Amino acid sequence: MVELLELIKLSTLTERIFMGFKLLPPRPVFDKTLRVLSLAFVWPQGLSGLLGISGLSRISIPSKLSGLSGLTAAIATLLIFSLQGVFTPSLAAQYREQVQAQEQVQAQAQEQVQAQEQVQIQAQNQIQARSALSPIIITESRIPEAFSEVTRSVEIIEGEDIRQSGATGLADYLTRLGFQRRSDRGANYGDDTITIRGLSTSAFGTDINTDILVLVDGRRSGSDSLSFVDPQTISRVEVIRGPGAVQYGSAAMGGVINIITIEGQNDPRYRLEASVGSFGHQRYSLVASGKRNSIDLALGASFNREGDYRDAKNHLYPHSRLGGRTNYFFRVGFRPVLDHRISVTIRGADLTAMGGLIGASDSSLASYVQYQDKAMYSHEILYEGNFKHLNLMARYFGGETSYALIRHPSLSGRTGPSYTGAETVNKFQGGQGQLALTFGQISTVLGFDFLSYDFSQEQAKTTTSPLTLGQSQYQNLGFFFLGKIRPLSKEDLVISLGLRQDSYQVNVDNFKGQLGATPQTRTTSQRDFNRLLPSVGIAWSPLEELKIRLNYATAYKVPTPRQLAGNYYMGSTLFLGDLSIKPEESRNWDLGLDLNLPSLSASFSYFHTDYKNLISFRRISNSPAVSQYLNVDEAIIDGLEFKAAWDLSGVTDYKYSITPYLNLTHLLRFRSRDGLILPDVAKNSLGIGISLANPKWGLKLTIDGSYLGAINVAGSYTNQTPSTRTGGVMIWDMAAIKEIYDFGNPGSLKLKLTVKNAFNRYYDTSDGDYMPGRAFFLSLIWEKD
Repeated sequence: MVELLELIKLSTLTERIFMGFKLLPPRPVFDKTLRVLSLAFVWPQGLSGLLGISGLSRISIPSKLSGLSGLTAAIATLLIFSLQGVFTPSLAAQYREQVQAQEQVQAQAQEQVQAQEQVQIQAQNQIQARSALSPIIITESRIPEAFSEVTRSVEIIEGEDIRQSGATGLADYLTRLGFQRRSDRGANYGDDTITIRGLSTSAFGTDINTDILVLVDGRRSGSDSLSFVDPQTISRVEVIRGPGAVQYGSAAMGGVINIITIEGQNDPRYRLEASVGSFGHQRYSLVASGKRNSIDLALGASFNREGDYRDAKNHLYPHSRLGGRTNYFFRVGFRPVLDHRISVTIRGADLTAMGGLIGASDSSLASYVQYQDKAMYSHEILYEGNFKHLNLMARYFGGETSYALIRHPSLSGRTGPSYTGAETVNKFQGGQGQLALTFGQISTVLGFDFLSYDFSQEQAKTTTSPLTLGQSQYQNLGFFFLGKIRPLSKEDLVISLGLRQDSYQVNVDNFKGQLGATPQTRTTSQRDFNRLLPSVGIAWSPLEELKIRLNYATAYKVPTPRQLAGNYYMGSTLFLGDLSIKPEESRNWDLGLDLNLPSLSASFSYFHTDYKNLISFRRISNSPAVSQYLNVDEAIIDGLEFKAAWDLSGVTDYKYSITPYLNLTHLLRFRSRDGLILPDVAKNSLGIGISLANPKWGLKLTIDGSYLGAINVAGSYTNQTPSTRTGGVMIWDMAAIKEIYDFGNPGSLKLKLTVKNAFNRYYDTSDGDYMPGRAFFLSLIWEKD
């Protein structure tokens, strides 16, 4: 009996296989065919052997098949009978009942397993609910962590949002988030500065001369210029509002902007874009990425140029062109084993013939013309390894940045200071290493940063007047500890601790005098700095949707070689350094809350900063004109930040999404201790807009408004009363993207229309450098996601 059930089981399985693969004809035709085959081809011995097993040996069927053994015939008979279903109905029914019972038991067991998995998923969702609407961030703790554990005010920007907006670059896009943006050139040359909580980037300086530290993939890039990173290769951007010196060292006084670039992920992706527009605008770009087996690859290249532009009053700004901006990017990664990756990245940028006008106004467009060339090249090799409770990272990087400036009298014949040339080159290299450990409710990050900058500077006042040459070295070795403690089992409360020890050495080797005419005078100097920085923060989530945070952090900025031992001309003024200068320092408090609902996300922050030993310059002689760097004063900056975005797609019956947003920064105080208003700082900055999308139509529309708050422009601390006031204007930009046709696997074709300064406002963000009027840009995009 057992043997027969096993044969019935085999026959039923055979029937299921044939039926499952749809190899059999319709049942009536199949039955007739099998009857003929059973009479014509089954050998009696084989059938007898089969029937003997089942106890039905008296049943026989004639056969015309010869040359088959009894076993082979038995197998053939079994297949035929199983497919035809001629076994004893009672035996087949008995077997099917046993099979159904087993399947029912298996189904019940599977349901129990699924129920257990569902419980685990629900528990995991409860733990991660507070970060479900916000991505994992990296910048604040130098390792990936959930948004619910972040004790700072952090902005998260997706690269795709930048590309779909009307922004021409990252600096332009940041105005949407309520950041103050200034530009001393009208066209998109990359001379933009971004201000966070009253402190700014330096537009074209190195990243040791800035108050906002610009990182690329978590490391220094030798410059704080946002133009060195192509928006097409940006995966995401994380912005820390407030100091990040404990995490990253000197120069992160006001905040950190970490630009995270793309890497290959799964299926191949690519994007090709060509655009034309007002003022001779041309742009061409290509980005591609993908992953196959253990190799991932990403690459990108772009080129664009601009012609002379006109302001809102139709004034032509001659010599304001951008000769060309080239960006390139290449990254390849290799995973020798699971959870371990080695990658190599090369990227660079070259901005040539960036024209500009100094002293532009209604009556006189320029007193003299200047051109700039900026370039950057960097390479890195990175290892990342993940174990059960341990994450490792090691990185080496190097590169070079250069900035060249040429000034000469304008074609109108007006007189003014003249340079035949000035150039600064920074060759840098560095390393990073960190180890992250997690034990239960405690996670820690231990690591070090090494940085070495080698500056060379050459500047000539005129073709015959004194030439200054300078060599300087800037070295830093820092060790840091970052920790998170979760004293409650539900992770509703997180306490963060940070400590950093930095050692800096600045060496300056100056030559001054006239080449080929008089002996040069050489001066050498060295200054060492050591700093210990603490920070502490708390994040408490009384509700899954609500987080309250409090953070205290210290920060500082080491004097630059110029400030310590400078001997260079700016215009007609000679600037001198001072070896006794102290580092700038600050103490910072930040209190805020974050709200994450299914359709609404909002954040509110109050911040307070005490600065001391601010470094500036003061005129010490008028004839000849000489200024000297020194520590001038202390200052207080405090204010409020508010941001909100509301996704209306979940509360309306429309087929498309509507997402309005609002970002506001309001400074309560921005004065020095003696009551003087700090220059170049806006009291208010606002970003407001709305995004509309209809997936059915393949259409997305964005309308962005940026309020550029009024600022008081002051050249130095010689005259504390601001002489010029600019800004105080609302600028609107618009962009629409329409999918023309979806070709499926090859990708889709899209058309993008952008309107900048849509209402043609006449404004400037610097002193007399008026921005372009209304401009239109049209882009054709071939994209595969």
